[in-house]
Amino acid sequence: MRRRTLSLPVGAGALLERWHTETDPAVRLPLLLTLGTAAGSGRAGDGVVDRARAVAREVLRTGDPVLRVAAVHAWASFDPRVPVRELDLLVEVLSDASSRPLYEAVWFAPDVDGAFTREDVVS
Repeated sequence: MRRRTLSLPVGAGALLERWHTETDPAVRLPLLLTLGTAAGSGRAGDGVVDRARAVAREVLRTGDPVLRVAAVHAWASFDPRVPVRELDLLVEVLSDASSRPLYEAVWFAPDVDGAFTREDVVS
């Protein structure tokens, strides 16, 4: 299983490059979250925050429901007002009972055993 051996690149530039080549949602989600953290760390190079913002914006428009929630989390790492601006989206996606099993299928973190549930994500 790929998620058990998930190894994410170090550095925002490498994360952005991997984002554009990765297709597995169970890898893309932690990649997106890590990208947000890297962009918000203050150590990101020129243009990285803008590029990370562009990735998050694209996922918000076109991603599946779980990735859209992850995009809000990632973007909030470098712009804390985003969750308030995207509150309608969050309420819509997180209250949709049909999306509940999707979280456990893809919401993994490299340093945590097991998947996150929708309730874990909300809290």
